[in-house]
Amino acid sequence: MQVGTWRRTVKRTKVDVAVTPLVALSTRDRTVADSAFRSYGHFLGLPCSVTRTA
Repeated sequence: MQVGTWRRTVKRTKVDVAVTPLVALSTRDRTVADSAFRSYGHFLGLPCSVTRTA
């Protein structure tokens, strides 16, 4: 089941991730997603910032 979309922009010093949820996410779901994006940034060797759009 798809619950949202995300787009990443890799910059020289960081990676920005824009998340667009398609359903309401619980606090736990947001925490899990944020952890996954931090892991993604670690994989790239860059800090990761996450923003959510409506």
